[in-house]
Amino acid sequence: MTFNDFIGQDQIKKELVNLAGHSVHILLRGLTGCGKTTLAELTAALRGDYDVVSARNITQASFNPQAVTHILDEAHCLVQPELLYGIMETAPFIFCTTESGELPETLRNRCIVLTLQPYTIVELETLGGRTYPFDASVLALLANRARQTPRVMLNLCLRVQINLRPDPDYFMVKQFLTDVGVFEHGYTTDDINYLSILAQVGRASAATMSSMLNVPLTSILEEIEPFLLRRGDIHITSRGRTLTNGTHS
Repeated sequence: MTFNDFIGQDQIKKELVNLAGHSVHILLRGLTGCGKTTLAELTAALRGDYDVVSARNITQASFNPQAVTHILDEAHCLVQPELLYGIMETAPFIFCTTESGELPETLRNRCIVLTLQPYTIVELETLGGRTYPFDASVLALLANRARQTPRVMLNLCLRVQINLRPDPDYFMVKQFLTDVGVFEHGYTTDDINYLSILAQVGRASAATMSSMLNVPLTSILEEIEPFLLRRGDIHITSRGRTLTNGTHS
């Protein structure tokens, strides 16, 4: 894949191509499944050899000393940032994170921070249609329910291809999505249950919501809540999660 093959994020791609020619640290921030790691790899490849390391349980030995660029995925999981400072003096990093606010300020300040935008319906339709030869109405329906995220779009396309006949029509797909709990604008059963519980209790922490929904905390923080925040359904403060006035009504 090249930058030309990558759909969406046009302004980010232009800047990354320019940044690839300089030994600078980059922080890519965006939703889960929006292409951060792919963009990091495309950028690093322009510089030469690179490695990709997850921030979970890393040590200094995790990094290839021959790599021209280090990509640190899931950077918000970094526990010991001091392990990186010496390495950052010798080679540039590209950090990929869903929550840049959780990274230490001393680390963020060393980076050029780029925030990926949610995808448009047209971009998602183009992405899905490149691999799955569905009718335009089906692609539009899937894009509407893909939560503005490429990974969700491709997963929905795959599920439709596997579960329905090769050329499913709009009404077949709409019924299938309802049956599997994927509703208009991308709301899922977990989203609806989250809102229902919050309406009952009034205010709750992420850990409480995770326990009451029986959903992993990472799913609450990285999938459910970012989506509901974008939809304007919830507020998050230091005192907990609450519904917005519009959601109450």
